[in-house]
Amino acid sequence: MLTKGRFIALIADAADMTVSLQEFRKAGWVEEQDIMGQDEELDRRTAARIIHLFMRTVLGIKDSEDITPAYQMKDLFDCRVCAGHIAEVYMKGIIPAVELNGMKIFDVFRSVSEEEAEAMITALMKLKIS
Repeated sequence: MLTKGRFIALIADAADMTVSLQEFRKAGWVEEQDIMGQDEELDRRTAARIIHLFMRTVLGIKDSEDITPAYQMKDLFDCRVCAGHIAEVYMKGIIPAVELNGMKIFDVFRSVSEEEAEAMITALMKLKIS
């Protein structure tokens, strides 16, 4: 099981950051809920939020001007709070959609494996370089 805390640590390691969770929260890419629930299992919507906030606050990557291609994911607005985060990581190619019975979905509640997290972080760090 991949936890929120471990995911944050993986991102920090990839970015050569050695700061505490509280410092990451002050920087704006980790929220209090991540600190309080650092031992909880990571789901795709939480991964999307953390990555999106990291992209904006640490990497300085601007949001997409047009997210309409993300509308093809049938569950994009299942989490209205998360929809913007999900759309951005999808648009940037960091977290792909999932095929389910011929439909594209984000699968917001699905757990993230260590391998998936590594692929997400690799894609994220490629944005840092470009």
